[in-house]
Amino acid sequence: MLKKFLRNAKRGQAIVIIALMFVGLVAIIGLLTDGGMLLIEYARLKRGIDAAAIAAAQQFRKNFT
Repeated sequence: MLKKFLRNAKRGQAIVIIALMFVGLVAIIGLLTDGGMLLIEYARLKRGIDAAAIAAAQQFRKNFT
């Protein structure tokens, strides 16, 4: 009887560990998704800044001559 109880207790312990690992996995996936979105927005911002700098240089050159 005691051995059966201990075996069932170990099974329950495995379920708790798997549930905690699942929570950690979801958190890591969320962080990776946010990091990817951050890199995409950074590249978009950089392209906009580059375009603004080129437009300003062209405008300056146009008004200078």
